[in-house]
Amino acid sequence: MPRAWPLALREQMVERHQQGETLTAIAAALKVPYRSVRRWWHRFQEAGADGLHTHYDHCGPKGPKAPAAVHNAALAAKREHPSWGAGLIRLELVKQFGAAVPQPRALQRWFRAAGLQPLRAQRPPVERCRGSTAHQVWEMDAKEQMRLADDSGSCVLSVTDEGTGAVLGLAPFPPVSLVGGGAGRRAGGPAGALCRVGVPRAAARG
Repeated sequence: MPRAWPLALREQMVERHQQGETLTAIAAALKVPYRSVRRWWHRFQEAGADGLHTHYDHCGPKGPKAPAAVHNAALAAKREHPSWGAGLIRLELVKQFGAAVPQPRALQRWFRAAGLQPLRAQRPPVERCRGSTAHQVWEMDAKEQMRLADDSGSCVLSVTDEGTGAVLGLAPFPPVSLVGGGAGRRAGGPAGALCRVGVPRAAARG
């Protein structure tokens, strides 16, 4: 959206035109589009000095775009059934009003504006003591469905020391099926591979 003219510039435009200067000459002298000069002059003719002021309060939505009956029915349904979500209320309204019912997002905005949308419970923050020294805390991470240069699949299981960032063990292995038992229970599985590179089995189990 282009920046609005300063009020002093609009007043100068009106004054120059009243003194006999053409709108075209004014636009060239002030280096502004001719259509803007013409628009502000017309606004001055219609409303006087007040027409030269911007009215940003007239911008933006003026309320629900849906029919008032839909808006009122949605609020009534929310008051009657506080536990119902916007999606369920919309399904009920569609039965009555059809396509005139807006999407759930719009209903949620209506509920919030009317003070009917309960705030979600916030979990209390949990303090986590991160490792600050070597071997205080180990982190295990699995990266799955990695694609190699030959387009074959691969997975990697890693154990990292949180305090130092050192990688304690890496176990690459092909994708395996979880049907019939975990791969970590077999000697050739990723847990066994981590043990072979020096990570204790207790850490490999997480």
